[in-house]
Amino acid sequence: MKRVLVLGGTRDARLIASDLAERGHHVHYSLAGGTQDPKLPKGPTARRGGFGGVDGLVGWCLVQDIQAIIDATHPFAARMSRNAVKAAMMMNLPCLRLQRATWHPGAGDNWTLYARLDDMVLSLADMPARRVLLAIGRQDLFRFAPLKQHFFIVRSVEAAPSYPPQSRAILARGPFSEADERALLENEALDLIIAKNAGGPTGQSKLAAARTLGREVWLLEPPTLPPASLAEDPSEAVAWVDQL
Repeated sequence: MKRVLVLGGTRDARLIASDLAERGHHVHYSLAGGTQDPKLPKGPTARRGGFGGVDGLVGWCLVQDIQAIIDATHPFAARMSRNAVKAAMMMNLPCLRLQRATWHPGAGDNWTLYARLDDMVLSLADMPARRVLLAIGRQDLFRFAPLKQHFFIVRSVEAAPSYPPQSRAILARGPFSEADERALLENEALDLIIAKNAGGPTGQSKLAAARTLGREVWLLEPPTLPPASLAEDPSEAVAWVDQL
């Protein structure tokens, strides 16, 4: 039995934490606390809120006698991922990152990939009016506020503090079916999807809907993270702990 810290906030993280607990490992499941009503896994001990940087994470792990860290945060939670690697190195602990393969365009796709959100906003600023599905979460919505010529459908799990001036919020928790995504694109006459290239199976339905309807897609590429042991799916992460 291992004492494992799972840095969560994703569906995959919940699966990992639940499976490890069922196997008899003592699991702490940690959330940043940004979502007011998060889904929690069954079995593990849950905690919410930040650790206070690398030093805080190290101190917490030492108190809890943590023996391994699994980073299964959102692919764009770069600060937490970097802190996890640094803390594990300081404590000489094994550290695994769940890193889904990113999405890649195929036949019939009309995608543009961006390395920086600022470049995406600048490109949109130079364009005439578009109707946009903005599915990037709540943190960066303020960057789109100056783009008054566009109309945004903003989809997120919970309400944001503020929205772009010409927008309508849809509060919904995925995953969404391809049929649902097609209906949204057609009913709202949306011609562009802006999202993050998070990889994995749950977000692909909007990409498939865009392909079917001939809609344009802009994807923000994930940040560069420090080297770590990697797993591409929850079962690999669970097996990694079992083999420690």
